[in-house]
Amino acid sequence: MEAAVDVDKASPPTARATRSAASRVLDVPALLRLILAHTTRDKIDLLSASCVSKHFRSVAMPLLWCQVDVPLSKIGNLIAVLSPQVDNFLASRRDRFLRPIHYIQVMRIYDDEGYRRFRYEPHSKPVHFPTTWCAKERALSRPPGPEVYDPRWEFEVSKLFDILETMRKIPLVELSFGVLSSFAVDRVLSTHSRIADRVASVRVLSDALQEVDGPVDLTEMEMP
Repeated sequence: MEAAVDVDKASPPTARATRSAASRVLDVPALLRLILAHTTRDKIDLLSASCVSKHFRSVAMPLLWCQVDVPLSKIGNLIAVLSPQVDNFLASRRDRFLRPIHYIQVMRIYDDEGYRRFRYEPHSKPVHFPTTWCAKERALSRPPGPEVYDPRWEFEVSKLFDILETMRKIPLVELSFGVLSSFAVDRVLSTHSRIADRVASVRVLSDALQEVDGPVDLTEMEMP
């Protein structure tokens, strides 16, 4: 029967020293965090790091989810990730803290279509390389009264706020929306008082429906 081979003794001293030095650095969470902090700009690098091992994942996940920027058009996708109903980490109480929602410290929600419209306002047009405007069709709704708004604020964003309110400490929330959605945002915040207390900044943009897309027929925008 052959004796077991000691890999460290069989390896050259230089290679053995290099490998052990790298291992010692990566085994220290604080040092690994300093290294991975340089990849926060490109989230894909943090995703790759989180797939290396459980140790890497425990350091990369807080960096990956610390600040979340989500456009209004992608709220549904974020709900699918954060929703407890689709979470696979509910087997034990300890594993619940592996859910990404527990790492979120700041969440920014912005109306991406509102930003597109705002860019083509007269005061926001680029001086060079003008781009032809191509407006997207938006489904708007009109509640009782003169206000017209994007219904996703009252439905999808409201559902996201319901999930955030399950947290012990709600993250800071930054909101950016068009004038037309002000009514809906106010209604959502009035029904989620804990979220309203955590709103850190609000930016209101001009939707520019009249200037960009022509006259608006409100009767055609009513939901069936």
